[in-house]
Amino acid sequence: MLMPPISAAAVGDVPSIVGEVPNFDVAVNAPPQVVFIGDSITAGYGLEGYMPDDMSNCDSFANLLALEFKAELPEQADFCYFNEGRDGRTSAGMLKLLQSGKIDDELKAADAVVVSVGGNDMLDTFLDIFNRDNSMREIIEKALSLSDDLDSDLEGFAQNMPLIAEELDKRTDGIIFVQTLYNPMEATPIKIINNMSAEKIGRLNEIIAECSENGSKYKLCDVSSEFVGRASELTNIDDYDIHPNAAGHRVIAELMSRVLHAETYYYHDYEAEREYLLEQERLAAEQERLEAMKREQEEIETARREQSRKTRAAAAAGCGVMLVLGALLIRRGKQDGGSAE
Repeated sequence: MLMPPISAAAVGDVPSIVGEVPNFDVAVNAPPQVVFIGDSITAGYGLEGYMPDDMSNCDSFANLLALEFKAELPEQADFCYFNEGRDGRTSAGMLKLLQSGKIDDELKAADAVVVSVGGNDMLDTFLDIFNRDNSMREIIEKALSLSDDLDSDLEGFAQNMPLIAEELDKRTDGIIFVQTLYNPMEATPIKIINNMSAEKIGRLNEIIAECSENGSKYKLCDVSSEFVGRASELTNIDDYDIHPNAAGHRVIAELMSRVLHAETYYYHDYEAEREYLLEQERLAAEQERLEAMKREQEEIETARREQSRKTRAAAAAGCGVMLVLGALLIRRGKQDGGSAE
């Protein structure tokens, strides 16, 4: 709250700069600073304009959200985001990245951290059978021996996920969001693969949910449920690519937008704070000027009273001299009169 302007007319009534200092932290429903950490889904692999060394020119869910938040937030919020998605990153790779401290500065300043992880932990195992060069017989034979390998992958993920949550908690005060993994192989021509993918990806999502500790560690974003029955529509699975297509990324962005907008974030309005401080400086200068004028008037009044006192004293002294002189003259006149007789 800015102080009201001071009137210089009432010099004798010097204003004071008092009152509670305003809070310049502004509440908003879009995060002013966001960090996206993940794998090729976060990076935008397979989308038009995607480049491994430049992820800013594709319509990934991260880029779509960034555009939305930037348009929504006021300029004073100084929106920024970082995309730390990398092709092929596993949970072990994400844990290593966090423990390296390389993105500590980004995480420290983040209002929200969006995480996509887990798919690559099992992807290589799945791709070993899900290959366009494999015959149907080879696919079935490989699938029969796949379960144990996938369980081993899941054990590694179950060990890494709580450690990832712990590392994030140590490095950011922002709100953490973790996506579940959709099942791109829900409707392949091979029933054993459909069942196995549903079972193993379902277990991975259970681990993600369990490690959230009912939302106390991080917020869940259930991407998986948005993709159920829509794998052919939202992924490139028909071209033997498990990644989301442009429509899939829009669906993820819409879900993430709803989830992130349900929270409250804050930005510091430095411009308003600067204006407030400048106004306080102006008021302080005005107050000092008025106080100087008051001191000057007091000095003038003191000098005037002193001069008046001196004048009155001088006048009193002059009257005293005249009375004495008058008395002497009267006495002398009486003496002169007596001598004449």
